[in-house]
Amino acid sequence: MTITVTVPGLPDAYTAPPDIEKAIDEAIAAGEFGSIQEFVTAALEWYLEQRKKRGKHLPRVIHVDPLAGYRLHVEFDDGVSGTVDLAGKLTGPMFEPLKDETFFRQVALDGLSVCWPNGADICPDTLYIELTGEPRSSF
Repeated sequence: MTITVTVPGLPDAYTAPPDIEKAIDEAIAAGEFGSIQEFVTAALEWYLEQRKKRGKHLPRVIHVDPLAGYRLHVEFDDGVSGTVDLAGKLTGPMFEPLKDETFFRQVALDGLSVCWPNGADICPDTLYIELTGEPRSSF
């Protein structure tokens, strides 16, 4: 199943990672949301609201390249770019497959975050903070 949602304020439609189905199904079963569309729309609307509250948009990754040694070179929409070293940080069941460097190199952008085919993702603000050292409160 492919889930694609368009939300005003985002330049592109958002396509959810394939493994998001389980989280959505659990939220719907718990009565938190009536449909997949409602779940994804709520998540994206929250993201946009956070951008407005902070008075500065959350950084958006515009380009990502995988590098040897579990590193990513990322470029942001505000001109910040650099290399983030993820070696030693790939823990937990979602990130376990990324320890295979061939799989790690399948990194892509999904409109909001850096992601992999298994649904693992890294939020742009996490990568931005890693590069700049800016605390979350400064966003």
